[in-house]
Amino acid sequence: MPDSTGKDASGPDGIWYFSIGPSTEDLRENNELDQGDVEPDYRCTMTIHEATGSLVSGAGHINLIDNVTWTPGNRLLEFRRVRLDSWQWHRGTIVHGIYVGRLAQVGGDGSKPDISRYQAFASGWNSTYLDTDIVPRVYEVLIGDDSHGRLRLDRESPGAKSYAGRLKIYHGPDGDGSGLVDQLFAGEEFEYDIDVLSWNGAYLEFVKHGDTPGTYDSIVERYRAVAVGRLLVGTVDIAGSQPATRRWKAARAEVLTHGLTPRPDGDLQAWQSQTREQIEHILMAGNPSPAVAEPPELGKPGKPLKELLWPMATELYPQGRDDEPDSHPATYSLTKLTFNLEIGNPYVPGTTKRRFKAYLAMPSGDPDNPPKSRFPAVIALNGHHGSAWTCMCPCATLYWYGDGFARRGYAVLAVNVGHRTNSEFYDNSDPYADDNTSAGDYDCSDRQDGDGPDNHPVAPITVPGMGPSDWADDGERVWNVLQAYEWLRQQPYIEAERIIVTGLSLGGRIATYAGALEPRLAAVLPAGFSPDLGLRHNLGRNDTGHRCNFWDRADIREYIDTSDLHALVAPRTLIVQTGKKDHTYSTFRPHIGNHTVAAYFACDKQVARRTRAAYAHSPGSFIHYLHYDEHRYHVGVVAPAEPGSQRFVQRPVMVEPPAAEPWRVDWQADPQTVDDEKTLFDYLT
Repeated sequence: MPDSTGKDASGPDGIWYFSIGPSTEDLRENNELDQGDVEPDYRCTMTIHEATGSLVSGAGHINLIDNVTWTPGNRLLEFRRVRLDSWQWHRGTIVHGIYVGRLAQVGGDGSKPDISRYQAFASGWNSTYLDTDIVPRVYEVLIGDDSHGRLRLDRESPGAKSYAGRLKIYHGPDGDGSGLVDQLFAGEEFEYDIDVLSWNGAYLEFVKHGDTPGTYDSIVERYRAVAVGRLLVGTVDIAGSQPATRRWKAARAEVLTHGLTPRPDGDLQAWQSQTREQIEHILMAGNPSPAVAEPPELGKPGKPLKELLWPMATELYPQGRDDEPDSHPATYSLTKLTFNLEIGNPYVPGTTKRRFKAYLAMPSGDPDNPPKSRFPAVIALNGHHGSAWTCMCPCATLYWYGDGFARRGYAVLAVNVGHRTNSEFYDNSDPYADDNTSAGDYDCSDRQDGDGPDNHPVAPITVPGMGPSDWADDGERVWNVLQAYEWLRQQPYIEAERIIVTGLSLGGRIATYAGALEPRLAAVLPAGFSPDLGLRHNLGRNDTGHRCNFWDRADIREYIDTSDLHALVAPRTLIVQTGKKDHTYSTFRPHIGNHTVAAYFACDKQVARRTRAAYAHSPGSFIHYLHYDEHRYHVGVVAPAEPGSQRFVQRPVMVEPPAAEPWRVDWQADPQTVDDEKTLFDYLT
């Protein structure tokens, strides 16, 4: 672990759990629990001591590791894997026990190849360095051959010798999740608090109690397992009219997790500092500073919004917009910005260009004629089929919130959140071509140079001759936002200590990442993104081919979950919006009593409960805004003319099981809310 100064003390020695890419393809989903009793060959256990080591593949093949070299200055590890008919040369960097790198397959005499041969990828984590205690622990679970789940273990309370846990099971589809039948019959369960009877790092025993009054004292399932490396293997006894015993197994997951229990304040800060560096290492090649960072190009001089819109556009507000725009005229100026940056190449001399667009709204003045006053600021991020412009367009169906904040006296920097070329949204055309393509009711134009509703396609950050990018799609998006933030906070008309980031859907996810990785941001307001990531993995909620759901060089679910990103924001203001009718991630309809209820928000309440553990020292800084609507953004100033609409920010009444009924689960499906008669704007002032 880090020393008292926070310095990275990790190195190559220890037991590593690696994923070694079989080709140049990514390692974004390691679903090894579907492989029966044998793990796939690319999942490896590697032991290194000084200059040598050994590697055991998932299929049981044993290889020698030699030519181990470690350069602490740049944290570079190189080694050779000796196979029967070939050699594998690896080179990568280690950050706090996390390895990310490339590999080259060679024949002949096994000599070290040229750097251009390193075209495939590998990543892994050092158990010797990271596992300083037996909790917190998270496991990906498979019961029988059809029920995937997540098992979480932690201390019952800070410093306690007893343990607590939670278990959530997904009855995944029999197929690949892409067919209609697969998705209709996929099922999600509640998350259950479990009674941990024994856990010493080698043997685990826990029970699941009945979840209704009168059955709390009964044991419905008893789990036993032994730990074998990063795995658990055991049996579960299932009670009932037809008792049964089934096999179950589990693999380590979320190895960077915050856990279920509050951490002491100093420990929380140390965890946050280390985890940010680890995530940046996997997600965005270490989050390098720009090699060249010119001021952004300014578009046409800042103009009042009405001069940029077609007639009547400022009056055609979308249904459900609840910020009362008519009472706050759009008197701000709007200027288009184009950021042109360059990133140093890590393998060969030179740089890679990075270009993205944004819009800057200012309550008075413009960048060429800045005012003497200073403004709080919002970085507004669009979701799919949106753009920086749609965040500022009053008539935009989903992404109007940039305009909403600008009307309230905030400076707003709307940063374009785009997609790579050759993605599911774009063909492999000019990466900087106009994007003025139709997107139905999201469509509106800035009437300048064709910047319409869809995201600008962007070229991935690659190094010439080195094949695919080291970066994940989300890493590139977050990097853009962080560079835009750095520029914004340096402007003399901005209150640097009062910059907020917000977004809906994909924009909500990027806002969450940005807030997690940049501790100087004052507040983080994600909407339409706080799901349990297991839903996306196990139930086919969002096709696995949709690159937005994954990292590229590691399986995100092996390292973190959404609540861990939230924990990185603590103790700053975090307001997470969930729609009660939002079925983007979940279609959960549990039986409560004699009724089936729609509880699509249950997974978000589970995530929020884990988030609150990180906010134990500042509970008022985290708010779960559970509104009446679907996949939309709300501020709560007025109640729109829609069924069930409510004014003010609504918070769930039930956020955990009642103390007297610890095994109760229906709180997760309870839709009741309460408010403090405050809007989203009120909470920010």
